[in-house]
Amino acid sequence: MESLPVRAGLAVAGGGCAYALAVAFYRLHFGPLKDVPGPWYTKVSDLWLAVNALALRRVHAIDAIFVKYGPVVRLGPNKIGFIDPEAKKIVYSRYPKDPYYNVFRVEGVETTFTTL
Repeated sequence: MESLPVRAGLAVAGGGCAYALAVAFYRLHFGPLKDVPGPWYTKVSDLWLAVNALALRRVHAIDAIFVKYGPVVRLGPNKIGFIDPEAKKIVYSRYPKDPYYNVFRVEGVETTFTTL
């Protein structure tokens, strides 16, 4: 018979797995960025980006996603990338940036990085 700590540990591990699956399902099917094109794994986790960064292939991996999915892509659960200047208007009108980025404006000049 298993001891209480072992059963409690299994219950916590099972609950953690169930939570991770529920979050992944939400991001894929119901999240606010669900319609932004990109591979399924970018919608679920940032892990692919971290692995490619460690392998010194981050830029190549991101470029490959742009080639396959177009000028606006989802790079992570909360990340959108775009290479088309006109896409900036579309992306930021639908998914505004946090006002926090205003602190990076130099002499009030707006750049792509500071555009809300």
